[in-house]
Amino acid sequence: MKKISIVIVNFRTWDSLNLCLKSILEQKKLDCEVIVVDNNSDDNKLYDFKIKYSWVKWVKNQKNYGFAKACNIGASFSSSNWILFLNPDTILVKNSLYTLLIYCEKNTDHKIIGIKQLNDNLKHVDPSGLFLNFWSLTGFSRAIIRQFKFSNNEAANFPDWISGSFVLIRKKDFDSLNGWDEDFWMYYEDMDLCKRAKNIGMKIILLNKWNYKHSHGKASRK
Repeated sequence: MKKISIVIVNFRTWDSLNLCLKSILEQKKLDCEVIVVDNNSDDNKLYDFKIKYSWVKWVKNQKNYGFAKACNIGASFSSSNWILFLNPDTILVKNSLYTLLIYCEKNTDHKIIGIKQLNDNLKHVDPSGLFLNFWSLTGFSRAIIRQFKFSNNEAANFPDWISGSFVLIRKKDFDSLNGWDEDFWMYYEDMDLCKRAKNIGMKIILLNKWNYKHSHGKASRK
């Protein structure tokens, strides 16, 4: 059976995390090693979740280290060849990870992998973008450029970077990048990871055949 390590960083997003973990339970034909890193939520809910989801590896940080460092901590507990970094406010489509993994294992040139993102209304939301430069400094200009450069009707796009809410990567590639840059506490760490990957020739890809739902902002607002 194929194995994948799923790393989730949590900070008081218990309701969302509950739905996320339930969607992971619906992934068949896979040995899912789930590692939840709690960034010191300190709200007396972790104990109940440990009992309810005893199959999860729970890691409790002594303080809120932010997203990047918590991801690195979670990855240090992984034991598979693949790591999926997943936000707690995401929901996976039933049985989607197995076919995605089969495809990615056949396409060894795809190094940092994302999939189509849907919002709560199941509308497409672009989980990718361009590296910041003079022409893409504002949200308006980035939206205009994306319209011409990327299409979610294509089987695959090759953006500069993909959203950190869903990042699939081989463990050996993650290690070669020395993980997430912990100087980023929250935001832009996904762009930085992809930038460093591109600098050494790694291909970033967004696969539109697969999708997941992301309730954007529920985790970051916490």
